[in-house]
Amino acid sequence: MKDEKDKNSESHGDYYRWVTVGIEYAVLMMLGAFLGSLLDKIQNTEPGFIIIGALSGFALQLYIVLKRNREDEDSGGDSEDKS
Repeated sequence: MKDEKDKNSESHGDYYRWVTVGIEYAVLMMLGAFLGSLLDKIQNTEPGFIIIGALSGFALQLYIVLKRNREDEDSGGDSEDKS
């Protein structure tokens, strides 16, 4: 019974982890695009900085995800079942 409860809590943890990653992707890309649009208005170079900002947000989030994955592998806390 307790093993079943542990598996459920692990699956919820994985679910929340990936939901958080998705939200972070969206926020960082929107933040990059917003900052890019501000720069575009200042420089009058639309849509150049919007694209650069969104891609920078995407690249930053990719780096964060890869870093977290590496930390999980180092700590032995990977999300696969260890049955």
